[in-house]
Amino acid sequence: MADDTILAYHDSESLKKAFVKQVVTARENKVFATSGFKAIRPNTQDFISWLAPSAKRSEASQVVSQRLGIPEELLLLSAAIYQRIKKSQFVAERFLAAIETGSDLSGCTNKILKWILVDSSSALINHCKKKGSKNLLKRCAEMFGEGNEIDQKVAIEIELECRERAKSHKLRRKLFMPDGTRAELDLLRPEFIALWGAARAAAWQARTVRSAYWVLMVADAWFRAEKESFVEKNQDNQEFRTVNIREHFDLEVAPILAEALFDQLISAIKDAASNQNS
Repeated sequence: MADDTILAYHDSESLKKAFVKQVVTARENKVFATSGFKAIRPNTQDFISWLAPSAKRSEASQVVSQRLGIPEELLLLSAAIYQRIKKSQFVAERFLAAIETGSDLSGCTNKILKWILVDSSSALINHCKKKGSKNLLKRCAEMFGEGNEIDQKVAIEIELECRERAKSHKLRRKLFMPDGTRAELDLLRPEFIALWGAARAAAWQARTVRSAYWVLMVADAWFRAEKESFVEKNQDNQEFRTVNIREHFDLEVAPILAEALFDQLISAIKDAASNQNS
């Protein structure tokens, strides 16, 4: 373990108990939305901001990260899950309680990114039809292998190649309109979104100064690719119209994906503690 490694809760069990108690009390007082995507009041939309009320919204995750010794990218992923999952009110306490005091969580993000890119049953690589695109995502995922040292030059090259292949990003499709007519709309090509997510993942590893928000963008690319793929597959489904096909995804499909991502996040956190104790 490196000397500058930050341990979860700064190796303080009392700090963990205090913050978990805080979010449990908030949940019991119905501060957190039961479904993040249906939240209306500002204080129910982002539990990270709620944990750092005096911080600027753009700096809240960084402030909470410093207070708790939890990597900012993991906090942002949990916030993204909170926005999409059903039973959002339990996300904060489940997330914070799963983290063992004193754990080194620095390797968790790479595992989750690799899962999003290639390992999940709905991974971004599954949205790529071209062999070249799939090979790029595989190369990107290889960088996140356990114990791998990141070659910044290679990461930058992969990022540029992903961007180049993603230039043609729109697809014309005829979709049903509410009045029964059909109209052509521009859809984002799922393959483009997959490559964009890979480019962001590569960029995150390529830069000397890392930005946790790039990790959040990879997760967002995953949700977006799944959404556009869902729209394409169901464009001729009589049950859907353009006014509700995307809404159906947000309310019914995205929460299932968010739960799967949350399971992966919790699994990575527990693995970190297990590896440290072994």
